[in-house]
Amino acid sequence: REALREEPDDPLTHGILALVLLDLDRGDEALQAASTTIALAPDVTLGHVARAQALLSLGRFDDAEASADEAIRLDPEDADGWVLLAGAQLGRKRWDDAVSTADKALSLDPESETARGLRALALAMSGEGADWREAADGTLAVAPDSSLAHAYSGLSHLVSGGEREAAERF
Repeated sequence: REALREEPDDPLTHGILALVLLDLDRGDEALQAASTTIALAPDVTLGHVARAQALLSLGRFDDAEASADEAIRLDPEDADGWVLLAGAQLGRKRWDDAVSTADKALSLDPESETARGLRALALAMSGEGADWREAADGTLAVAPDSSLAHAYSGLSHLVSGGEREAAERF
């Protein structure tokens, strides 16, 4: 905020503020900061990524999908936009789309624990086959010390009826 007092029209600082506010679970304020970033610099991917994250945190999946689409349009080689799109699709219960989108994110960033976790969760939610278990295990294999990887694996087990396994992951 001090940097914004000195340079109130710096879009990158507004974008960084949005990400910090997201970490503090202040989604509405993060959305405002991300929207300011976009207003100041509509061709900067950071604003659209931060806006999509804020909208996801607020459960506004349709709007999050639109922001993720714009981030992808601006930089199709950045895995973040694809990860956010997969999250929005998951929120909209579009399981197959979320799996495909997570696969695209993983083609750009094979180590992304978030893309792996979203893919595992989408497979588990779809209820089609046991591929979700392999995907959940793969998430943990890539990031065994990550609480996020354990959470995604736990959620995948939970939605598939594996309460004991979910509790172990959580």
